[in-house]
Amino acid sequence: MSDTAALPDDSPGTVSDAITKLAAAGYTADFSPRANALRCAGCGEVHTAQGAHIEKVFRFEGASDPEYQSIVMGLRCPACGVRGVLVSGYGPSTDPEEIELILSLIDRR
Repeated sequence: MSDTAALPDDSPGTVSDAITKLAAAGYTADFSPRANALRCAGCGEVHTAQGAHIEKVFRFEGASDPEYQSIVMGLRCPACGVRGVLVSGYGPSTDPEEIELILSLIDRR
């Protein structure tokens, strides 16, 4: 179930829907988390979290387990300008370094 209270009516209902919606809007590359940094699939560059440009964020919580949470972000690479997607969990079982990366991205918005 998505966190629809804070999102407009056209918000995606699932993580898959969010990825599809972002792809249709031109977010075609993938961003991969690396120790407190992101790797752009478009150019291969690795950037600090402070260097990424967040343009869209969708947050989801599991319908049957509220501890299951995920986030889908539409990002722009500062080096090559390609737009892409980062998908991550952010619940209790998420790697602490990945949580730190996500929080620094969100805090930058």
